[in-house]
Amino acid sequence: MNRWEDFAFNEIHTLIRALNITQNSPLNVNAPELRYLAALFAEMSYHLVPEWEVDKHKRAKLYRVPSEGYQILVDQGIRGSENVFEAFIDAELPKPFIASSAGIVVVGVVIDGIMFIGFRGTALLFDWKVNLRAELVRVDSAHRVTKYHWFDHCHIEDKKIISGGLHSGFAEEAVRITKRIFDAIPEADRSSIEHVVLAGHSLGGAVAAVSKSLITQWPATACIFGAPRYADAGFYLNCFDNYPIQIRRLGDLVPTVPPRSYGFCDHPNEFATNGEEYIDTSLNSWLVSDLCNWTRFLSTKTAAHSMENYRTEIGKAIGSQFADKPLTKAVKITKRHI
Repeated sequence: MNRWEDFAFNEIHTLIRALNITQNSPLNVNAPELRYLAALFAEMSYHLVPEWEVDKHKRAKLYRVPSEGYQILVDQGIRGSENVFEAFIDAELPKPFIASSAGIVVVGVVIDGIMFIGFRGTALLFDWKVNLRAELVRVDSAHRVTKYHWFDHCHIEDKKIISGGLHSGFAEEAVRITKRIFDAIPEADRSSIEHVVLAGHSLGGAVAAVSKSLITQWPATACIFGAPRYADAGFYLNCFDNYPIQIRRLGDLVPTVPPRSYGFCDHPNEFATNGEEYIDTSLNSWLVSDLCNWTRFLSTKTAAHSMENYRTEIGKAIGSQFADKPLTKAVKITKRHI
């Protein structure tokens, strides 16, 4: 039987202390420990399995969600938020808040002035017919999604437009879930928030990155894992160097879609799980090679894209004692694909 400290999520307090935040030393957004914290919260969002998600979608769609922990919970019939609340109690953390829409589920908490928010896509968002609806749109300062025209002026000076071109599906989900997040934050925590860290994996990572641009009340950092392309170059120009941090694993092909030919841009701030700049020389633009890479990717049941594998590698890189342990006692992952 595992002791409470044998689960990865129970390292949260240790990792926050390692950030060494003081009045004279604010949060270092490039700290390796912060990326691992983000990975833990991104993975935790998969442990929230709403009843409506399971009732509404067939099992085949549920198996598209790229998390071993999520699949185990679904197979075990574990639903609702009780196991998430229990994990926070076991880790001696404040009670989390949750929010959801048809496409996104989030788990958030305020700890020592930092609001961590983990995003994941639901089975609906992992319907690739939805994700191929990849026209570019813009979001204005009133959080309205507007049509995108390449010849438009961005109005950076008067803040009428707060983004460049964004994936329409991800932008709509971000606008919807961001409002619900603000409604869900406990009133007692609002005055203590000094920084927001948004974390998400895959499609949840894309929505987290867009949501970051909608949060203006506090300084915000987004750390995302294996997210697809979600914006054009204009979006990143408007970030003023405060880009979301994208973490990628070798062989994960999800960050290579949608195609650049649709107007989407590669993420300008990508790192490998060991913290070094991400460079994947195995991927190139030759059609035959692309087909081979996708065949290999799909034949491994997309193991290169697994959230658990992302979190484990990042944890090992920073010397986490429990990086290779299950996130919580709710799941016991017996097969690894690293």
